[in-house]
Amino acid sequence: MTKISEKVEQLEKDVVKINTRLDEKFTGIDGRLKGIDIQLENLNTKFTTLLYTLLGGVIMIAGLVLSGNAKAADTNITTTTTSTSTNTNNTTSSSTMDYKNQPVQRAAAPNVTVTNNDVCVAGISGGAQGNAIGISFGTTVTDPNCERIKLARELRNANMKVASVAILCQDPRVFQAMIDSGTPCPFKGLIGDQARDMWNKYPELRADYADYLKKIDILVTAGYMDKDGNMLEKANAETDSKFKSSSDNWN
Repeated sequence: MTKISEKVEQLEKDVVKINTRLDEKFTGIDGRLKGIDIQLENLNTKFTTLLYTLLGGVIMIAGLVLSGNAKAADTNITTTTTSTSTNTNNTTSSSTMDYKNQPVQRAAAPNVTVTNNDVCVAGISGGAQGNAIGISFGTTVTDPNCERIKLARELRNANMKVASVAILCQDPRVFQAMIDSGTPCPFKGLIGDQARDMWNKYPELRADYADYLKKIDILVTAGYMDKDGNMLEKANAETDSKFKSSSDNWN
């Protein structure tokens, strides 16, 4: 028992020594890691300083360039022109031009030209000039109303009259004019009363649907129509005669 106790005590001492050595090694490693962290922080600080320095230099150079452009109009330029002609007499002329305080050349808007008359395109352009910088632009825009008229004209020339009217009916103003004149726009090949019934059944497909809703709101507010779109009976016969009955629905 005594020998076993001695061995156990020796083992405990060995374990303590090992732990001590491990602690010393880990302490050294921690110190090295801290040193590396400090070096990384120093590098980060130097990099940040360098970055701000470069950024400041770029801003300074840009300011000098803009300032130089802004002062271009104040530059005094002297041009001397000498011409000599020999015939019988020798003549020499000299002229001096002073450009001081004259404005710099301005930004001119480009000329956008459309040469094809059969294309519904118009050109627009513009430009602006400041003290240091100028800008100009040019582009073309398409006129959908012009395209609609040209397409309808071509369809009519091809004897497609219903298709020609259908193209024009894509405009809300034309659609409402057709309704008001009693000749509703075609609906999927249907014309006349059949087309009117389909437009009443699917009003969301109308070209003038937004205006259609506004007019319904006016009639509902005035008491001539309920919220379901049915015309209400009026006691005054003169007033009733101006509106359709509930069985017709309202266009």
